[in-house]
Amino acid sequence: MSNDELQSDEKNCYKPFLIISIAGLLIYAQAILFPFSNYDDYSFIVMNSHIHEISFENLKTLWVPGLYEGEPIYNPLSYTVLMFLYAIGSGDPLPFHLFNVLLHIGSACILFKILLSLKVDHKVALIVSLFFIAHPVQSEAVAWAFGLKDLLAAILALSAFYYYLNDRKNRCLVFYLLACLAKPSVLLLAVFFAVYRLLKDRKFVPRDLVYLAVSVLIVILNQIQSHVQQSIHVVGESTVSMSTNNLSYIFMVPLAILQRLIPYMPFPRFFNRPETVSQFSMITGMVLGIALLIILIELYRRKKNDSICGLFFFILLFCPVAAVVISNRAFYMADRYLYLPLVGLLMLIPQFLTTKGRLKAATVILCIFAAMSVYNARQWQTNESLWKSCLRHGDSTWVSYQLAQDYYQNRRFLQAVPLLEKVAKKYPNNLKARYHLADCLNKIGDNNSAITHLKYILERDADNTQAKKLLAAIYLAQ
Repeated sequence: MSNDELQSDEKNCYKPFLIISIAGLLIYAQAILFPFSNYDDYSFIVMNSHIHEISFENLKTLWVPGLYEGEPIYNPLSYTVLMFLYAIGSGDPLPFHLFNVLLHIGSACILFKILLSLKVDHKVALIVSLFFIAHPVQSEAVAWAFGLKDLLAAILALSAFYYYLNDRKNRCLVFYLLACLAKPSVLLLAVFFAVYRLLKDRKFVPRDLVYLAVSVLIVILNQIQSHVQQSIHVVGESTVSMSTNNLSYIFMVPLAILQRLIPYMPFPRFFNRPETVSQFSMITGMVLGIALLIILIELYRRKKNDSICGLFFFILLFCPVAAVVISNRAFYMADRYLYLPLVGLLMLIPQFLTTKGRLKAATVILCIFAAMSVYNARQWQTNESLWKSCLRHGDSTWVSYQLAQDYYQNRRFLQAVPLLEKVAKKYPNNLKARYHLADCLNKIGDNNSAITHLKYILERDADNTQAKKLLAAIYLAQ
């Protein structure tokens, strides 16, 4: 590209950024006014005293590995940003949601710059960036306040990639380190840098070893932090050890990914127990895995290095999450897991948008995705709508319990009872859920059933003060 063309691009560069910003605001402006959800927002923001005040002690707790007991992973930068946002709004959710939307728009703008660095046409680069903004799989990370760590890690990782492409090595290193401190799942970006260099220049640059050294450092810090909590917890029914059945979950991961890339596929999104692992899921996963391998071989044969890099970006950025998902057989494949890896798949799009007809078709799909994202984001407006939307995708006892808790807190006891009965039946020793069930039954007048559940609790925990008080109150009323 000549100097005149570069100058022309720089003059017109504000227009794509303006379009991306407007699109992001149109889709997610509603999320700015959303309240906190009970999907970890209360645990990690509202009730997390370590971020409620900017102080040396709190910063020390967040940044010294092993001191913070909130999570088994080391992501101090995300919590530091949460601390400042909490101070700005005095605990109001608006700064958190506003910052999330701005991070999402910023990531799309950086993706646009990355595509230009890869010599992608301006119009095509803009459409691909708008796909990043509008794809429904992104709505969870943006509309969820605690999704900030995914958004922050993504914008920093994309910045590192942009500077890597433009040989700004020091800036790349700084942004890569910050991305790992925001969320360590991006640590394989260092491996991607090495793969990219091998595909582009057919050589390995010793400088890339510095990024690998940073990855090793992040792994060590996370190992220290993980000793605080002996097991890794992800969203799901429970955390269980590895078993031979994990092979089934490995095959299911590609299907779960496909479900999110093609919204509203009629397959269950929850795979909470081995018995739900169908042969269809395993066969489909195997077929998708083989298809991916064939695509990689064909792209290599045709020397489509950018597309190969895109696939490697997706695979490497998703691998850390997939490892946790597979090792915990009871899991929920959350949409936010694909927030940054989606960039790799979007890097495949430019080779298909080679005609005006295809550009028009892509624009139509883009509008449909935008409408879906508006709908998906709206589901985070209340806890009830959030958990009901999850249940529509598949039956999950854990989600039923979350919805029941929302009903319980809002004194909708009649609606909470069947959900709590389901939880108590599947997990008899979940005494907290059983107590809530007994309290709801008491509130709707079914005292005999309430007494039965309270006696069950006291048989297993004779010192349960809540159960004793409620049982005494019921007897006194009778």
